[in-house]
Amino acid sequence: MSGGIKITGLKELQKKLEKLQSNAKKLSKTKSIPLDELLSKSFMSKNTDFKSFEHMMQKGNFDISTPEAFKKIPDSDLDKFISKNTKFKSWKDMLDCATSKYVQEHLFG
Repeated sequence: MSGGIKITGLKELQKKLEKLQSNAKKLSKTKSIPLDELLSKSFMSKNTDFKSFEHMMQKGNFDISTPEAFKKIPDSDLDKFISKNTKFKSWKDMLDCATSKYVQEHLFG
């Protein structure tokens, strides 16, 4: 009778680690993420009462017609709207959560 231990699943683990490494390499090359990709329809529907980022901005009467117009929205106005109409306390909280979910999906996806 042998007292050896048989370890299984190492090949699958190695494949998963290689995929994770490849995904991490791709993600590290990302310089910016478009808001509509970061705040995807799936993210918005799970975390807000809105079907999209554009829909949310429309309902809040925020002008996002250009990046400059979006930058002109006072943080306090955006934070107030976000805290009243989403599960987040602020715009930053919403972006942080979306970024975390985006990274998880692209690393482990």
